[in-house]
Amino acid sequence: MTVPQLSKKTNYDNWCLQMKTLLGSQSLWDIVEKGFQEPEEDEDQSVAQIATLEKTRVKDKSALYFLYNAVDESGFEKIANAASSKEAWKILEVAHRGNHRVRQIRLQTLRGEFESLKMEDKEQVSEYITRVEKVANQLGRNGEPMPASRIVEKILRSLTDDFESIACVIEESKDLSVLSVEELAGSLEAHEQRRRKMKNTLDQALQAQLDLNETRNTQGRRSGGQGRGDHGGRGKGRGSQPRSEVECYKCGKLGHYAKECRSANCYNCGKYGHIAKYCRAKSRSEEKGKNLLTEEEDEEAGILMMTQSSETKLQAELDSSCLNNSVWYLDTGASNHMCGEESFFNELIKVKAGFVSFGDDSKVAVKGRGTIKFMQKDGRVGEIRNVYYVPELKNNILSMGQMMEKGNSVLMKDRVLYLKE
Repeated sequence: MTVPQLSKKTNYDNWCLQMKTLLGSQSLWDIVEKGFQEPEEDEDQSVAQIATLEKTRVKDKSALYFLYNAVDESGFEKIANAASSKEAWKILEVAHRGNHRVRQIRLQTLRGEFESLKMEDKEQVSEYITRVEKVANQLGRNGEPMPASRIVEKILRSLTDDFESIACVIEESKDLSVLSVEELAGSLEAHEQRRRKMKNTLDQALQAQLDLNETRNTQGRRSGGQGRGDHGGRGKGRGSQPRSEVECYKCGKLGHYAKECRSANCYNCGKYGHIAKYCRAKSRSEEKGKNLLTEEEDEEAGILMMTQSSETKLQAELDSSCLNNSVWYLDTGASNHMCGEESFFNELIKVKAGFVSFGDDSKVAVKGRGTIKFMQKDGRVGEIRNVYYVPELKNNILSMGQMMEKGNSVLMKDRVLYLKE
């Protein structure tokens, strides 16, 4: 039989629980917990009382033997002179937990630790729930049992923003007073798996589109082509027709290409007469980030796809003022929309809302949350809600996950991203 070992490096609370279970399995815990009273020497006892007393003494010595085998040398010295298993147990408890005053201080520390628990950005929900349960169990072993409902409420209050939507659903649809930690963990882990699958799908779709674009560009360079497709129309190579018949798809006139069009507007430097692909100025989109919203090589840029209705796919174009000093990125890994320009917000509540972390482990402060409105191509006004205001952010970020959580679907076609309810 393996006896749990107690040393200076051992977690006493865990050892205590294991030892109670072992002693209970041998019908010995009651004698350790309650002890027994030795009769006076001159006290008369019946034969039955003497037999019962002898059995009690044997149980006590058996329990004491288990305790002797459970401690290291320093622990043995502490309990070597104990007259009973109950006395030995109390000695070990005081040695590792301290007296009443020390236990109260430990309880205060554990209460503070429990209240300050918060899920880390890169932490899995199962790991966080284990951390919460560990502190709750320590409180219980030190005399302050934690109700399951309080543990459930604590977990829901301290999740990351990725779980904001599912936490609201659980709070509104479940009776938290009877919801078990195991049931909550199952719901949160299922949500986490869906988000992970969604992110992987988006990453694969975006990578496939990038690969397709690269293939088209390579084929175009090999054939000396200028256009967008593989089957004629605007995509015919320069050598396939006279220059006088070439139609500029920027202005619609004949005799020149789009890159030579005087009416073309470059979204890199903001000047007219060329497009971004042929701009000599240093590109402003060389900032780190792999999910650039969209900047067509030979056609208009800055197209942001949002939802309009269940039947209509909306292409909402950012106001030109937004393009003067910022770039918008579409991020499959971001948990929230973020904007660094205060003037873009139509509604903004300034609060200290913590920090957001990036892939390089850098952090920037969140100063508020609000709504940004924009003009859609159909003339109607759209809006992006729950956008973090992050003044230090150089480029604005749209969260694909946050959009899709609201029921939007994603379609990538002809280098354009569509979002549809």
